[in-house]
Amino acid sequence: MFDNSIIPRIVVQQSGFFQVFTWDNQKSEWKRYWSEPTNQCDNYGTCGSNGNCDSLNFEDFRCTCLPGFEPKFPHDWYENRDGSGGCVRKPGVSLCGNGEGFAKVEGLKIPDTSVAIPTRGLSLEECEKECLRNCSCPAYSVLEVRNGGSGCLAWHGNLIDIQKLSDQGQDLFVRVDVVELANYNKKSKKLGKKRMVAMLIATVLASVILFSGVYYLWKRKSKALVLRCIQIGLLCVQENAINRPSMLEVVFMLGNETTLPPPKKPAFLFNENQDLPESSTSGGGSSINEVTATIISAR
Repeated sequence: MFDNSIIPRIVVQQSGFFQVFTWDNQKSEWKRYWSEPTNQCDNYGTCGSNGNCDSLNFEDFRCTCLPGFEPKFPHDWYENRDGSGGCVRKPGVSLCGNGEGFAKVEGLKIPDTSVAIPTRGLSLEECEKECLRNCSCPAYSVLEVRNGGSGCLAWHGNLIDIQKLSDQGQDLFVRVDVVELANYNKKSKKLGKKRMVAMLIATVLASVILFSGVYYLWKRKSKALVLRCIQIGLLCVQENAINRPSMLEVVFMLGNETTLPPPKKPAFLFNENQDLPESSTSGGGSSINEVTATIISAR
């Protein structure tokens, strides 16, 4: 049933922001009943051209410029927290045949594809080469994200309506000059080292816990449990990562007496004659290589 006593008012802004208000007779004012989108980054072009909107960035400004770009209107950007003006290329950069490359920005809702050209059948490496050859191509991404990704999506215009996603999203490769590319590679190496250190620490801690348990059981002469721990350890170092158990599975194996699968080939296997060079002759004899040296002297 429709209530005639409720007076609604619908407001649609130019940005696409949709609001529904109802009239409050007691307070003589409009009250917002419903609005969409609730996430401000869902509004089209919130951070303008070449800007990235991050709704989870609560402490700082939600808008950031893509690599190689800077705010078009710095006062509005930094003072008024208004990123609608977008970003422009940093002055003095050369992006055509001068050692430029691409910086990867991960986990995005990719830009408006109305200025993008899709090409099927290309790998990501081929897509990079195609975009690099065309100086008017500011960015590229994979076309189909399913089944590992395939195809090429290359932009030929401003990159607008980009949003940082919390758990999913695509990688966008943005064209940058040689200086920006060097800075990006340096940051990537530092991040890679941090990840390696974190993985190493986790591996060491897991090894310490496992071998501490083995030593404790050995002291208590529980040889069956010791052998079980050794078998679990071998399962954790199998060559194929898919076959390795997770930490939850390891804990379950240690706390239960379920039958363990036989471990496969470990990731690091040293053969008995691995360091010995192969013989170049079939008869077992030795050979001498004849080398001729030519000395050049002035006349």
